[in-house]
Amino acid sequence: MVPAAFAIDAFADEPTRSERLYAYPVIPFVTGAVGAVPIGIARGAIEELTRLARTRKRAGRPLAEDATVQQGIARAEIHARAAESLLLEAVDDMWRTVKRVSRRRSSSGRTCGWPA
Repeated sequence: MVPAAFAIDAFADEPTRSERLYAYPVIPFVTGAVGAVPIGIARGAIEELTRLARTRKRAGRPLAEDATVQQGIARAEIHARAAESLLLEAVDDMWRTVKRVSRRRSSSGRTCGWPA
């Protein structure tokens, strides 16, 4: 169990601790983690399709030699890379925002890091 002092309250108006990690809003954090799942699934599918294309044959030739199969794998790779790049850029933008946020005093007197 996570001690209460290190827990994050997703619905709090202010972070529970002053360290930067706790200033990172919970919803974007979860969104980034959840967004990585379909990208990982796509990567696994591309790897499996590539393996199958090397081992399966049509008309006596490996599917990997078929231009249509190559194009399909290449398009899937392009989409997976684009999704990954978009996700990493969004997470990086959020982290830069958290790092530059001005420190301010909360109504309880604690220093917090929520964006103003």
